[in-house]
Amino acid sequence: MDWSTGWGAALALMVVAGLAAPAAAQDIDAGKRLYKRADCATCHGWAGDGGEGRTNQNPKIPSIRASKMDQLQLFDTIRCSKPFGEMPFYERLSYTDERCYGFRAVDVPGVVPPLSNNWMTRVEINQLVGYLQTKMIGRGAPTIEECE
Repeated sequence: MDWSTGWGAALALMVVAGLAAPAAAQDIDAGKRLYKRADCATCHGWAGDGGEGRTNQNPKIPSIRASKMDQLQLFDTIRCSKPFGEMPFYERLSYTDERCYGFRAVDVPGVVPPLSNNWMTRVEINQLVGYLQTKMIGRGAPTIEECE
């Protein structure tokens, strides 16, 4: 098998990045619990629609539902946040060295740790990514069924 192209390269990239294969049902449920535990809904809303159409939230907060991020981009955003952004980072060692976009905490003033120290492991971040990809990204406006 040629590992430099196709699925072999994708699998190798996922292993190197610490990403798991597509999420199983139990991982989706774990991801949903992590979305609640990490208070993601405080900013992104229970349905992940961000500031779009929500008068009580900052309109700058992006909609997860409208996101075009792939698995690796979601993983890095949850793990490291975005430099100079307002979202917390969720991997404890982020910004202790240059693993996040080449920055350390001293390089990114005001880098925000998670509320109540809700740190996540890489496995948990993968579970959250699986939940977001399965239940929110690309799903359009929230439905009544999702609310229930």
